[in-house]
Formats: sequence, structure tokens, C-alpha cells
Amino acid sequence: MRSYIFVILAALSAVTASAQSVPPAIFNRIALESTILTWLAGLQSPQNAQQPQTAATTQPATLKKALTKTVGLLTALYVKDGVPMQSQGTCFFVFYPDERMGKGQGFLYLVTNRHVAVPGIDQGHPYNVTATTLRVNRKDSGRFEEGPLPVSSQFHWYFPADDAVDLAVFIASPQSANLDIVPIPVSMFATRDEVEKNNIGEGDPVFFAGFSDQFPSPQRFEPIVREGVLDIPDEPLRTTLHKPENLYLADMHATNGNSGSPVFVDLSGSGNGAVLAGSPYKLLGIISGNYFENSELTSTIATTHQATAEQDNGAAMIVPVDALKYLLDSPPLQSLRDAEVARKKAEQ
Repeated sequence: MRSYIFVILAALSAVTASAQSVPPAIFNRIALESTILTWLAGLQSPQNAQQPQTAATTQPATLKKALTKTVGLLTALYVKDGVPMQSQGTCFFVFYPDERMGKGQGFLYLVTNRHVAVPGIDQGHPYNVTATTLRVNRKDSGRFEEGPLPVSSQFHWYFPADDAVDLAVFIASPQSANLDIVPIPVSMFATRDEVEKNNIGEGDPVFFAGFSDQFPSPQRFEPIVREGVLDIPDEPLRTTLHKPENLYLADMHATNGNSGSPVFVDLSGSGNGAVLAGSPYKLLGIISGNYFENSELTSTIATTHQATAEQDNGAAMIVPVDALKYLLDSPPLQSLRDAEVARKKAEQ
């Protein structure tokens, strides 16, 4: 039996009699890593960085380097016309605090694009996914570990109600303390209100961390970091799911595998030079695809998990983080958090 490197929180996925064939490890409840919470505390309080730390809690040398630890490689296996296929994209981790679980505790979510979780949906014919795997690095060996996500009809991705929004989230928690990951706290979200408050606009610097199939490594998962400049359109644009929705654009070289990558804005370069939460960086959104001009100078859309060399030269499409916050706050996910809190209280 293949081991799961991520598991579902117990009450968030209640066991039924019909689910007894699912590996029992899925139903174990694993607490959030104390080292992750220590790192987050240091991120939110810069003065903490001056205090002595153990090797297990030492902060990375640079925040940009640390943010590469927020991402993983997601692979969806599916069948197209009888032929086994795979689709790869980036995913990242978000920490949603909930003091009802205890001080400094909360819930961990895996985030990517809808078209990465469900290949073919961007083409109008979603394929049946037979397996989904996640690859992240280990702390002890430095090499990557890859294992299946327990995605099924019972333990599934959650999508925005608006089917124009190219987002998907999965509820999970690390099974091993050796996974070298760092979640992005909700406090680092640069929502529209924060964008306006900090005068973030056209020409401000942005960057992303994500997987690129141009630089595969046989031993380590090596995310790339690329920078660019931001553009904020005045009206909704056609998304990768071919429906109008609010998007950001960025002039940065997004290539195959970058779908699902988190995009950060550098507030130190914005209009008022603000620095929030001890860091100049905030999560602005999620890469979804590209706008590009073909040989006939016609504007076309391509997802970044299957783009051609011509398409890679276009403007990257970014789903605003507001859509992710709205999904995390949605009644279905809130009710699951409530259920987990109730379960924990019942055990006390």
C-alpha cells in the first residue's frame, strides 16, 4: 500500500460504512507542524528573528527562498481516448487560523487551479482523474517525496460557485514532520482593499514561485522564482475557463507547469512603500494561464500547463486572491471547520 504524505482531517471527512475500503491512514488527524507555526510567528514578528533558534526552527536566509517552500508539484493522472495521460502543475499551502482549535492553531489547505485538479475542464471536456500525486521536499534528506493525495468522491476538491474562477482547494495536513513546507497565512493575502489602500497598481513588481518542466530534477523539487510587473485591468476579462471574471495581468515569463503558482506583490516597491506583517511581500493571486497574440495578431488564451513557446511570451493571467479568500470563507468550508471544532470539544 502506498503511504499518504498528506491526510484528511478526521471530522472534515467523516467515515461511513461504504468507505471502509479506503486506507485507514486517511482518517488520522495530524496537528499542524509546530515548526511551521514557529516560522509563521517569526514572519509576523520581525523582532523574533533576532532571538536564538534551534536548527529545526531557523528561518530561511531570505523570504523569497522561504516562499519557494510554499509550493509543491501536483500531478493528475487521467485517461484520454483510452490512453493514460498526466497533467502537472503547481500547488501551494495556505494556513487558515482558527483560535477555537487552540492558540496559534488552524487549518491547512492545498490550493491550485481548477484546470490542474481536473484536466480538460479548460477545454470543455473534463477527464476522469484516476490518481493525484503531490511532490514536496524532505527536511532530513533534502530530496523530494512523492505520494498520492486521497482524492475521491468522498474526499474531494472544493471549487468556487462561480465556474469562471480557475481555483481549487483541498483540505489536508502533513503526515510527516520531515516535509519541508511553509504555508502562506491568510494574513498575507493582498485583497482588493489592501491593493487600493497600499496604492498597488500598474508597474509594481510581482514575482511567483512554481514548478517548471524546463528544469526538472531527479532528486529535489526545485521551484523557480520569476519576477515581472503588474497590470490591473479596469474590466473583467475572459478566463482560462472561457468566461468573464476579474483578473490581474503580469508581464512575466510563465511557462509549462506554472499553473497554480502563487503570485506575490512587493509592497516595498509600491506607491507608499508599505511593509506589512514584517515582510514587503503579500499573496496577490494565483497564475492561471496566458494571454498572447498568435501569428495573426489575435488575442488567445492558453493555460500554463500546456502552453507552446509562442504562448509563453504572453501576459500571465492571475486569479485575484480575493477569490481564494471567498472560497475559504464559503459556507461549505466553514461548516467543515465548525464540525472539526465540535469534534475536538467532544473529545475533551
